[in-house]
Amino acid sequence: AHVEGLQEEKLQRTRIFQSTKSEITNLLEDLDQCPNTSFERDVVCESDESFLLSSENMKALRLLHEELLSRQKECFALASQLREQMESLWNRLQISQEERSNFHAQHTGYKGKVIEAIRVEIGRLEQLKLANMRSVVEATRNELVTWWDKCYVGDTQREQFKAFHIDDMTEELLEEHEQEVAHMKQYYTEYQDMFEKVEKWEVLWKKYLEFERKASDPTRFFNRGCNLLKEEKARKKNEKELPRVEEDVLNQIEEWEQQMGRKFLVRGQNFAEYIKDQREKFVAERE
Repeated sequence: AHVEGLQEEKLQRTRIFQSTKSEITNLLEDLDQCPNTSFERDVVCESDESFLLSSENMKALRLLHEELLSRQKECFALASQLREQMESLWNRLQISQEERSNFHAQHTGYKGKVIEAIRVEIGRLEQLKLANMRSVVEATRNELVTWWDKCYVGDTQREQFKAFHIDDMTEELLEEHEQEVAHMKQYYTEYQDMFEKVEKWEVLWKKYLEFERKASDPTRFFNRGCNLLKEEKARKKNEKELPRVEEDVLNQIEEWEQQMGRKFLVRGQNFAEYIKDQREKFVAERE
C-alpha cells in the first residue's frame, strides 16, 4: 500500500511538473528570456525523466512559476502604461494613423525589446514635442476641455486654471496642462459611474426636448407610414425612463455627498438645482 501510494504521488508530481514546465517555457518565451540558473536549465532544457521529483524541487518549481507570472504581469502593466503615454503623445502631435499602425504591427506584446522600442519612440516624440510646443499645448488644452466636459466642470472652476489663458508656450506651461489632464482623468475614473448616469440623464433630457420641439411642429402629421406612431412610442418610453434615471442619479449623489462630506457639482451647480434650471429654461423658451 505504501509503494502504491508513492507510485500515485510520483504520477501526480509528474503531471504537475509537465504542465508547469510547459507554462514556464511559454512564460520565458513571452518575456524573451533564456533560462539563467542551473535549476531553470534543468526544468526547461533537460528531459522530463532527468528531473528529480523531490519535495524541494517541486516547491522550487512552483516558486519559479509564480515569479515568472509576477514578472509577466509587471511587464504587461509597464508596456500598457508606456503605450498609453505614447498614444497621448501621438494624439497631441497628430501623428498619422498609418505611422501608428506600422509601429503597432512591428512591436506587439510586452517583451523586453518591445518595451525598449516603445521607450525609444516616446523619447523621439518628446523631442518632437519640444520642437512643436505651441501645437502640443493647444492639443493638450483640447484634451483638457474634453475631460472637463466629461466631468461636468463648471465655468467658474475652469477659470481657476489660469494657465489655460497664458500665451507664452513653455515646457512648464505644458507640464501644468498635463498635470491638470491627469488630475481630471483620475477624478473621472474614481466617479465614472456617477458621471455616466448624469450623462444618461442628459441624453434622455435632450430627447425629451426634441420630442417637445416635434410636438409643436404641425407638419409632422403629414408624414406617411408609421413614423408618427413610432415617435409616440419613443416619447412615452422617454417619459417613463427620464424620471427613473433622474431619481437614481439624485439618490446616488446624495449618498456620495454624505460619504465625502462635500457637494457633487454638475457644471458648477448642485444636480437638483441643475435639473431645475434646465426645466425653467425649457419652460421660458417654450413660452
